[in-house]
Amino acid sequence: MDEKKEGLAAFVERQVSRRQVLAGGLAAGAAAFAVAAGSRATLAQDASPEPTPAATGDGSFAGVMLQGFSGGYSMNAEHIGLAAWNAKTGGNATFTNVPFTEKPAVLAAMIATADSNWDTIYTSDNFMARFGARILIPVAEWGEVDTDDYYDAAISTFTASDGVLRGLPIHYSGFLSAYNTELFAKIGLDQPPTTWEELIDLTPKFKEQGIIPSIQPWLGEGGIFAAFYFMQMYNSLGKPMFSDDRTQLMFDGEEGLRTFQVIERGLKEGFWDPSYNNTKNEHDTFVLFGQGNVAFIIAGEDSVPEGDMVAKFGRMANPGIDAGTTGTVNGSDGLGLSKFSTRADASKSYLTTQFSQEVCLQVALSPDRYPPTRDSVLNDPAVQEYDADLTPIWAVQSKGGMNRWGAPYDWNPVFDEVLAKMISGELDAAGAHQAAIDGVNKVIQEWLLA
Repeated sequence: MDEKKEGLAAFVERQVSRRQVLAGGLAAGAAAFAVAAGSRATLAQDASPEPTPAATGDGSFAGVMLQGFSGGYSMNAEHIGLAAWNAKTGGNATFTNVPFTEKPAVLAAMIATADSNWDTIYTSDNFMARFGARILIPVAEWGEVDTDDYYDAAISTFTASDGVLRGLPIHYSGFLSAYNTELFAKIGLDQPPTTWEELIDLTPKFKEQGIIPSIQPWLGEGGIFAAFYFMQMYNSLGKPMFSDDRTQLMFDGEEGLRTFQVIERGLKEGFWDPSYNNTKNEHDTFVLFGQGNVAFIIAGEDSVPEGDMVAKFGRMANPGIDAGTTGTVNGSDGLGLSKFSTRADASKSYLTTQFSQEVCLQVALSPDRYPPTRDSVLNDPAVQEYDADLTPIWAVQSKGGMNRWGAPYDWNPVFDEVLAKMISGELDAAGAHQAAIDGVNKVIQEWLLA
């Protein structure tokens, strides 16, 4: 994936308010270029590597300074974990927000040189799939972490291409559905139905009232949106899209065809208004929704309306293709431990603190309102009260499919082309399904041969 698409992937991966990241990080361009070119010079914010001080027997790491490669939005959560770790061990850390478009170059340089001063490494589904097996130590080697308490979807997302869990999520937000309560009331409903077919059935009723049923940027700027929305529907069926090692696609069965059939029906009947298929991105879609005549959209869990829309704003778990199911994609940021860390013992100590139940609870209750990653935190009464409007939705969606199916190759453009041909009428559902199978298989084969 080139830098432009990496930037767009970040744009889709977390909602817009979550991208108001802290200032700082690498100087744009120059530092990344030097590292990508194989330079072994330390980056400007790095201290000289120092080995972890010898253990004192009382868990002390006083005098150690970890170097954290951060994702920006998660930095406040990392500081919560750092405060707890510092109180226990005396250790300290510096977290640096490496700009998203520069992250791949820095990670590639670590692998190429087998050398880095970073200790903890930002990761997400795509980074885990591309780099995790080559750069991160298994979570099982960190120390005592109760991984059974994490959502199943979170464990799947942070499992690398070799099938090994190599990171954990700091937050686990998923896209959900937003709807205009006033417009649904106009057609006699208090809230939307919970399957895509039932939603599409409402199209004529909305149109009779002059209401736009839904808008979605299927062909949004820069690509990847077609796959983004396809996944949210497909994930409700519970069938993997790819094998764990990403060497085989698995959407070639009934589940993939059914997903395309739902999309085809929604397009033909105008549930997704065709005037908005080329909207720039999902954030522009939310702005249009805020104008008050769109009934239903998929939105970020922290997308907040303004003005008159506040009183009309409803949220719910995404519909499923089958009754009683839901699907979405996550926007999680997480951390792993670098194989090249010279402070591995201290890093393990910090990470086991960061991902302890106690700290995860503090993170969820912080002013940033990070969505929980663990069942015990989601079900904590304080969290239930703090995020009373969202915890019921998180509870439903945490049990459904949330995987973004990150891979070490870029399969998203295939879906862009397929959806464009569906919208133009060139492909029906069966043809689109087969074209997606053929196209992604070709991408996988080229990657395997590379």
